[in-house]
Amino acid sequence: TTFDSVFLAVKYMMSKHPNRLYYLTGHSLGGGIAKLVELQLQMNIKPLTVAFAAPGVKHAARVLFHKQSLSGIDEMDNELATMTIRPNNDVVSLIDVQIGNTLNAPCKGKALQCHSIYRTLWGIFNLCGSMTHHNLTVPCGWSPDAPC
Repeated sequence: TTFDSVFLAVKYMMSKHPNRLYYLTGHSLGGGIAKLVELQLQMNIKPLTVAFAAPGVKHAARVLFHKQSLSGIDEMDNELATMTIRPNNDVVSLIDVQIGNTLNAPCKGKALQCHSIYRTLWGIFNLCGSMTHHNLTVPCGWSPDAPC
């Protein structure tokens, strides 16, 4: 499965290079998989996980990891460095229960429009800047506030 292949690759890299700082990131289902990988890792070091418009994974983790109760997941939740960027009006990030921290991102569009990674990133760049000296662009039409 996708989860198994990502999990094994991350576990291998983290065990081979334990002194590095690791980031897991993903959008939508990819963000959910990144959060599940972080939950499943039984290592001393944990990656920093940033998920964009991703579903929650609390109940899914219970099923996937064969936990009889949510208490074990609640205990792990306190140790996670997970950040879910949840655009306002996004329906996907309302699925299941979020773990870790959640940061609401501005979005004035409808549900499917607010699920767009381009719209979310453009909203963040408008609020925070890019922290680079480069002009940032998104594909024309992907965010109504972005110039074409």
